[in-house]
Amino acid sequence: MLDSITGRLTLPQTLDFESDPNIYFLRVRASEVATTKPFSSEISVKVLLRDANDNAPEFLHLSYVDTLPESAPLGTKILSVSAVDKDSGIKGQCRYWLDNPYFDIDPYLGVLTTRKQLDYETKHIHTFRVYAQDSGESPLNGSALVEIQLTNVNDNAPQFTQSIYKAFVAEDAGPSEMVATGELPVKHL
Repeated sequence: MLDSITGRLTLPQTLDFESDPNIYFLRVRASEVATTKPFSSEISVKVLLRDANDNAPEFLHLSYVDTLPESAPLGTKILSVSAVDKDSGIKGQCRYWLDNPYFDIDPYLGVLTTRKQLDYETKHIHTFRVYAQDSGESPLNGSALVEIQLTNVNDNAPQFTQSIYKAFVAEDAGPSEMVATGELPVKHL
């Protein structure tokens, strides 16, 4: 809006870099009034809309789920997460991070890898958050939930609960009589 008295140019409404044009060309004319021979002048005004860091990174999915065998070697690639930031230039560039002792994330590509040996018997499911941060002057963050479900691998030998089992058997016991029991099946005598 142009004030005809002061010549002050103001916005008629708020603008959004992501949805409005980024360049405006205006032609402003000033004319004298109340004179017999009014003079006038024109000028071109170019208004460039500068992008503010007003959008936080948003992940393409609210949550990511994958399955991994507990025997996966260190450095195994699991899955990729991805976030977008609607801001332009450096303000729209994202870096990823997470806080989990078992997994790493590539800060630029969002690829998750194993950092420590996993163990199904200790923890079946690893649930944690991954974060994306833009590169604006006042950085904004977004996050998504990741769930890694481990599959069990036959990596533990059977163990008896006791090192010695003692049993007493009556001499008149039949061929299918129970002699002893433990956590694992025991052969009958």
